[in-house]
Amino acid sequence: MTLETSASFEICPECGWEDDGQDDFNADKVLGGPNGLESLTAARERYAAYIAESADPDSVTRGGEGSWWSTAKLVIEDSGEKRPRQAE
Repeated sequence: MTLETSASFEICPECGWEDDGQDDFNADKVLGGPNGLESLTAARERYAAYIAESADPDSVTRGGEGSWWSTAKLVIEDSGEKRPRQAE
C-alpha cells in the first residue's frame, strides 16, 4: 500500500506506519518521532511477516479497510471517544 503524499504524517490504515518523511534512502535508520524505535525497514519486515502468517479479513490485501484502522476503531469505540475520519 502506498500513501498519497510524502511527509504528510498520514497514518497507513493497513500497518499503522505514520509517514514522517522517511523513505527508501534512509529506511534502515531509526528516526524516532511518531514511529518510535522502529525503522521503516523493520516495519516493512514486520508487516510482511504478519501478512504471510495472517488471514486477517480486515487487511487491505484481502479487501478490508485496513488491519490497523479496524483495530484502532475498536479501541476508540471501547474508550467512548469520537472516532476520527479515515483519510481517503
